[in-house]
Amino acid sequence: MLLFANIQPLFKGSSDLLNNLNKFTTTHRLFKKLVWAMRTLCLPYLSSFLLQFLAFISLFVINFKNMNLQTSGKKLILIVDDDPLIQDTLENSLTTYNYNTLVANDGIEAIALYAQYRLEISVVLVDMMMPSLDGATTIRVLKAMNTQTSIVAMSGLSLYEINHFLNGINVDDFLIKPFTIQELLQVLQAIFTLKPGRF
Repeated sequence: MLLFANIQPLFKGSSDLLNNLNKFTTTHRLFKKLVWAMRTLCLPYLSSFLLQFLAFISLFVINFKNMNLQTSGKKLILIVDDDPLIQDTLENSLTTYNYNTLVANDGIEAIALYAQYRLEISVVLVDMMMPSLDGATTIRVLKAMNTQTSIVAMSGLSLYEINHFLNGINVDDFLIKPFTIQELLQVLQAIFTLKPGRF
């Protein structure tokens, strides 16, 4: 874990923290542009291993509120959506109903968080239309990392269009936006009922 050892000194001393976070933010923006260019120009040639490697790098520049998570026995839901309003609504609603949450702004962040918390994450909620890495590609990589990953696809698209984007990739359920928190809770409960041994 030499990489972690090299990163840690950046966070020593509160006076340097803001500068380091700004550097990370700038790096992250450049990193996302690079990923977008790679995905646009050569997506058919990108292996899931390469995407996981890129996500591992991205792990150091994602939202810091997700770090050092304490699950306290609650089920952990990974929310993957680029809309801040949807992120906040889902996070607040799930927290109210005694779930813990992680939030990823796009597919790359989702893969990074899943790599770190894969043993704790119960379900991944994935928006289908996102920058940097779309929902279908994100789901494909998550499934490559763990075929048993429980995934719910979210979209304003029709079920037909979602199925077209997924192109045969299995997900546990779909949620058509806008949906209510009760609909989400019912979907989650159905997953936990069908796969009791995993949670």
